[in-house]
Amino acid sequence: LDLVYYHCGPKANLLDMDPDFIKRDDDGKPFVGDWKFPILNYESEKLREYMYSNMEYYVKEFNGGYPYLRQFIKYWQEIDFDRDSDFDGTIENTRLSIPRDIKDQVLPSINEQVNSAIIKVCNQTFTAKPNTGATFKKWKYKGYDNGTAILLYVASSTGDTFKLTFENATGVASGDTISPTGGTSFDVPHSATVTASHQSGNGPITLKYTFKDSSGTACEVTYSITEKYSLTSAGIDGAITADTTISPTVEVRTFSVTFKAATGTNQTTNTTWKVNYGSAITYNSSTIQFTQGSNTLTYTANDGYKFASLTIKQDNKASNTDALQSVTGNLEIEPTFELWHTVTFKQIDNASRSLLYRTMSVKHGDSISVTLSDDRKTLKYYYTTIKTLTYTADQYYILADQSNRTSIKVEDNITITPKATFYACTIAMTNTSKDTKDGNKAMATMTVTGDSYGTANDGVFVVEFG
Repeated sequence: LDLVYYHCGPKANLLDMDPDFIKRDDDGKPFVGDWKFPILNYESEKLREYMYSNMEYYVKEFNGGYPYLRQFIKYWQEIDFDRDSDFDGTIENTRLSIPRDIKDQVLPSINEQVNSAIIKVCNQTFTAKPNTGATFKKWKYKGYDNGTAILLYVASSTGDTFKLTFENATGVASGDTISPTGGTSFDVPHSATVTASHQSGNGPITLKYTFKDSSGTACEVTYSITEKYSLTSAGIDGAITADTTISPTVEVRTFSVTFKAATGTNQTTNTTWKVNYGSAITYNSSTIQFTQGSNTLTYTANDGYKFASLTIKQDNKASNTDALQSVTGNLEIEPTFELWHTVTFKQIDNASRSLLYRTMSVKHGDSISVTLSDDRKTLKYYYTTIKTLTYTADQYYILADQSNRTSIKVEDNITITPKATFYACTIAMTNTSKDTKDGNKAMATMTVTGDSYGTANDGVFVVEFG
């Protein structure tokens, strides 16, 4: 009897039983051998069992050689050792060839060899070699499942498990607590590994620890780290080698608060403070003073300068004084001061001044407008619609600006002195010595001279005397 189990026909019935009975490429197409027939896939346990039954069938039908065949095929059953998750070490010789029909009787006997790191199964030797710090405990058999039959367990000399404890995070501010969620105490095997993961950057972030406890259950412990804090250390990320306490370390975030130098003040260079998250900075708008804790900074204006405006940026974006109430980013504070001049309006003879703004503050570079009424009795100096100084001439007098200006650009402290002039004339009389024909009139010539600002016209008038 010649039984060939290398390939099968392209339409063999066994292909309907399981498509994995033949070898296939990544696209599912059959591999073919030298005779261009599909090659059988003996990595499939179901196929091997099918072939065992097929051989037994032919042997029985042809009557003879069956005991010899069973003896020949009994070592075809190969099973692999698999290490238990608690085993910290190596195993020499991890594959076992065993009679298929007696495996259920042979393997349970492994449980009896609990005191030896070396066992023999079917004349095959297996040695467990624990790593440093671990001690062999026992072999375990957990049954046969798809080729895996033996699991190994090795415990440390310090005990069967380690204690893994999670505590509140350290480095938090007074009154705050960052606590673990998911449990605080676990028993874990000596080969346990704790993996710490979290998002990058500052809070808010979630710090997560994942591991398996001594029963093999997947566990997860998390810490919620708020925006106030940054994570500096997870505490552990790796193998557990002893009883371990995990307490992540955080720190309160700090920000830079930069006060910019301001022209016309005592602050000629930038000043920077380091401020904790959530700190408040007190701002006094009357004195342009900033206070936080023991830090105080005041902008004092130089002579002639006045506070104009305050610019605040948070993380290079425009903000306002609300950002000072609770600092949550890097701040840049820049006040602006402007130079102002004093304009003084002098009292003059023969005219009166209005009561307000006899001394007027004017910003550097601004102009004052000058207007004179048509009858020259009223002279006004306007800086704004509010700031106006008016001169009113006395009776028989007229007014004029000292230089007949319509505007005055202010670039320094100045004094303005207009002039009031008597509205009269200088008369030069020339009498006629001759009598007139009617004998009762005389002729004279009168010359009128204008005031010193040249605003009146010169003229000649004729005066008759009766």
